[in-house]
Amino acid sequence: MDIRIENGDIQILNYSYPDMISGFDEIIQRIKILLTVTRGSFAYDRTLGHKPNSINADSANGKSTAESVINEALMDTEVYVKVNDIFTDNGVTKLNITVSDGYREQTTEVEYNG
Repeated sequence: MDIRIENGDIQILNYSYPDMISGFDEIIQRIKILLTVTRGSFAYDRTLGHKPNSINADSANGKSTAESVINEALMDTEVYVKVNDIFTDNGVTKLNITVSDGYREQTTEVEYNG
């Protein structure tokens, strides 16, 4: 379980408790943090994030590199992420990913801030 973070801030419910998430929502949030935050700059946990320029959408092996970076960060889970596509849209690098725990799958799009 983790606290939901949106727009860089923790989300609080109406009765002053943090909004908790789990399952695929938690994993997808971890992936979004990994891909949008440079390691050491995330205020809530300085160990989270990516090394600058670790993923290159224009590289021939961009998809496999992104997949390796994401799955390495999720080694403590039972989840595997497949990168279906990596592309640049109006200057923003985006990844289309499928998150799977062996029983369920969820496909989503995440941004990479390299």
